[in-house]
Amino acid sequence: TVYSLGNGTSILFAGGLVTTLIEIDGNTGQLTANTIPLSQPINLPGGSGILGGFGRILLHDGTRVFNIDLPSGAVTDLGTMAMPGGT
Repeated sequence: TVYSLGNGTSILFAGGLVTTLIEIDGNTGQLTANTIPLSQPINLPGGSGILGGFGRILLHDGTRVFNIDLPSGAVTDLGTMAMPGGT
């Protein structure tokens, strides 16, 4: 399943307060009405790091890393970590 970061039912394009994951239809690329509310909001500035994995999404806000369990939306603060470099 593919998700977009959202604030309620609004998709986020360049950072902001993440409160939900919004499901994207894998066939059409359109947003669906299915959302996963997060157990706590995460403030992500523009240029943050996002990593999708099996059963989880990791978000890096520039200072801290947050794990979002799927499909529950449970958020765990994993603590501070330098922003990884890469291409």
